[in-house]
Amino acid sequence: MRYLCQFCVCSKLTIAGAIATVEFLTYFDYFAKKDFGDNYLVTHTKQIANHLQHVVYALNQPAAARGYQSVFWNISIYDQYYFDSMFGTFVFPDFTKPEWKSVEALQEFFLSWFNDERSKTILTFPVVTVAMLTEKGQCKDQVFAASMASHLAQGSAFFIYQSDNADSLASCCRLRNEISDNTFSYTLGAGGVATGSINVITINMNRLIQDGRDLLSEVKKIHSYQIAYRRLMEEYLDAGMLNVYSAGFISLDKTILTLALMAW
Repeated sequence: MRYLCQFCVCSKLTIAGAIATVEFLTYFDYFAKKDFGDNYLVTHTKQIANHLQHVVYALNQPAAARGYQSVFWNISIYDQYYFDSMFGTFVFPDFTKPEWKSVEALQEFFLSWFNDERSKTILTFPVVTVAMLTEKGQCKDQVFAASMASHLAQGSAFFIYQSDNADSLASCCRLRNEISDNTFSYTLGAGGVATGSINVITINMNRLIQDGRDLLSEVKKIHSYQIAYRRLMEEYLDAGMLNVYSAGFISLDKTILTLALMAW
């Protein structure tokens, strides 16, 4: 089980902001087959559930870098068309390519397992987003759409992101990441798949109004705080203190700084 164990350990990244490991299940599938063979969901069901449990429960634990809150973690589920667009030209280090049927089965297994696990305890993360390609106002992969509807009917909870072009992903609720050109938009947080939010500062609008504070001046202060925080992260990276960035799991050039609004 050495491959999958190492992958699960490396997956437990501690990030101050939100992180989207949209490739998680695709990579999990690769290492699971390395350890247990192509039919691992049948032959080693319990072990796969244990590895998923290991990652999910570990990432729901308090993290010092986030003020002892858990890491804000997002993953994606794909229909076949989105999957082909994302991973159609991708190869692993041994030059094998991701297999849709295998990943599809793992996605189904994960959604069922996660829904069942949430009946036992409160699990805030990962936030799950289902990416679906549309055509003429309908889901292009009707079989996949029916399957997701079935999961919702059974009590699963996930966001649904639909697009006529598989050139972007949604992560962290409404964050939209461009895939095709990796351009950056300050309103969308665009930047591709190796992306995330390195810091989040939230304005409590209710408290701001009660205190009679000026919104513009508060936003300017937060902008200054966030710029200073990014400079600090750049210094950490130069000093070799951010291993997940140095290893290529995430790129500082593609990360964003988040200003959120809370109305209660």
